[in-house]
Amino acid sequence: MNSPEQDKHEIIALLKSFSPPPLTSCTDAVSGWMRRAQQSCAPRMIHPRLSLLLAAHGFSDNESKKYYRNFLDTITKGVSLVNDLCVAANTDLRVYDMDLDHPNENIFLSDVNVSCPDESFVRALAYGMMAVEPGLDLLAAHATGPGSDHAAHALLHLHGAQNTQNISSLPVEKIIQKSNKSRGFDALQKIGGFEMAALAGLITAARLANCPVLVSGTTAAAVLWCMAHENNNSLDHCAYLDHADRNFNLPENLTILTSPYAHNAQDAADLGAYLTHLRVHLLFENHRHAPNLASAA
Repeated sequence: MNSPEQDKHEIIALLKSFSPPPLTSCTDAVSGWMRRAQQSCAPRMIHPRLSLLLAAHGFSDNESKKYYRNFLDTITKGVSLVNDLCVAANTDLRVYDMDLDHPNENIFLSDVNVSCPDESFVRALAYGMMAVEPGLDLLAAHATGPGSDHAAHALLHLHGAQNTQNISSLPVEKIIQKSNKSRGFDALQKIGGFEMAALAGLITAARLANCPVLVSGTTAAAVLWCMAHENNNSLDHCAYLDHADRNFNLPENLTILTSPYAHNAQDAADLGAYLTHLRVHLLFENHRHAPNLASAA
């Protein structure tokens, strides 16, 4: 039986083994991303899912925890905007509450050097990997929680994706100080959270399953940078739903999409709204390229 450290290194080795997928001749960015990820000339969207990954950071305050608990309650009760958008997009909605009441280690404490010890880090990676179930042909994923945004900005800074002048938050500065200038999965484990590790696991497993992944937001961008540091070819099946107010860079080999629906950077809602747009877009593209389609159709 492997130790948690051995399991972690096996997952990283798997990530490093990914090579670029075959290129497609499609000029449409959306269809090209889907074709490349699914390795299919006719991208499909029969069983999509929006996965929400929620976890708390040890340094987060009670006000933030209360906000996310209310956010989770509205979704669980089926009365949130995200619920309605997933119904409109004919998309599954799956919420993964990684125990908001029990956060990871408080990295602000002087005697804490790693926010996610090996065992809990590997457990979170595996949890995300198990979210990629057979039959899914598209995964939209959003990772968030109390403290997630602060840790994400710190990770972006460590990977050179965000300038120091954009970081004016004291919590972010404190997290950066505890990072020892680490990068990749080392940084993800040292200052990241369970929801970030789970998203990294989801993206890794989706690559094996030829399942496209659509993400958005600061936390997702931070995870993408950690993965790109290990292997830049690990993101070819991913697309990022962009916002006009983004103040950080994104990794190469990443499809960047712009949503016609902007909901004040509410990333989960934006993802749900874009799935409806994506379903219609793919219908038109697949019919446009169908070889025997009558012109009158």
